[in-house]
Amino acid sequence: MRVESVRWSEASGWAGELPALDGASTLVLALVGPRVAPERVPVADLDAAYPASVVVGFSTAGVVQGEQVLDDVVLVVAVRFDATRLVLERAPLDRHSSHADGQRLGARLRRHGDDLAGVLVVADGLTVVGNALAEGLVAGTGGSVPLFGGMSAGFPGPDGALPDPWTLLDGRAERGVLLGVGMYGERITFTTGTGSGWADLGPERCVTRSSGATLFEVDGQPALELYRRYLGEEARDLPVSGLRFPLAIRRAGERSSALVRSVRSTDEETNAIGLTGDVPEGSAVQLLHQDSEALADAAETAARTAAAGAGGGAQPGADGTLALVVSCLGRRMALGARTEDELEAVVAGLPGGTPAVGFYTYGELAPTATRPCDLHNETVTVAVLSEWSR
Repeated sequence: MRVESVRWSEASGWAGELPALDGASTLVLALVGPRVAPERVPVADLDAAYPASVVVGFSTAGVVQGEQVLDDVVLVVAVRFDATRLVLERAPLDRHSSHADGQRLGARLRRHGDDLAGVLVVADGLTVVGNALAEGLVAGTGGSVPLFGGMSAGFPGPDGALPDPWTLLDGRAERGVLLGVGMYGERITFTTGTGSGWADLGPERCVTRSSGATLFEVDGQPALELYRRYLGEEARDLPVSGLRFPLAIRRAGERSSALVRSVRSTDEETNAIGLTGDVPEGSAVQLLHQDSEALADAAETAARTAAAGAGGGAQPGADGTLALVVSCLGRRMALGARTEDELEAVVAGLPGGTPAVGFYTYGELAPTATRPCDLHNETVTVAVLSEWSR
């Protein structure tokens, strides 16, 4: 397994030659910063350099390269595997059919071979119910295959609105797309770690009325009213300020592990909050707030956990290992000028010399202690890809 990368900017062009690693066993990621318009992406160069490779390109809320977050570049990462077969499947994606869309794509990937070892997933960040998609992907792939990835994204403008994300398909920027890259073989290892680091704000409460991803009542009180009471002046900037005050969700029967959900929208008429994933009635919820040091510590823990699960015959830090880092836009907004503290912590948690690349997103997809994949929000997730030596 060999990993090489190069970046492009509109001001300077390519910083070097595109990696000469084209082939059917090569995965090429084109991570597009939020300041790069889709029509400016050098698609023709990618097509010419990688006619036989699996190429996945999409918009982000920030490109991760090592300890840096970059907004005005396209980062191209080429990964040529020695003994791993790749299959790309793509499908339309809609928030009203996210489970079925995920299940169909997962089933198609499973039909390509029983040696499916892992799946890299990229989904449109605004046309999806993330946890429903994750559940569908798990069902389609058979319930035991680890899945990892995130949502295409953008960075909010001055008005606070979330930009429409996009995915490159046949040289064009498209909305409503689900991509899955299946990795097949006995020598690939795919290990993950996740980290939160948010601090509790107020007591744990019970969801008393909800519908899908819409939260109406908590402990019998209107959800939006309760949220405003805790946020004070910050509530004026909802729903954007909600990215800095997410909710911890503990499903009934799974109280030992919490998932984090971001606020996506508010409804004045119904006093409800729209979240990024389903919040079942009977779940426990707790408001969270920022602790910058804890956020960075959690990022290092995520990296160490992922690195500890890798190994086999792969040599840490050599060409045979790659760390994919997917973190939430909400963490970037909360950390602000200290965003790169989180990335420095990730790098510190990896074996020396391990290449680390990734992106900031509207939602993270990664395994949990009880599931092969679930939707995470406001979470940093790290996946370490390695191949066993011969």
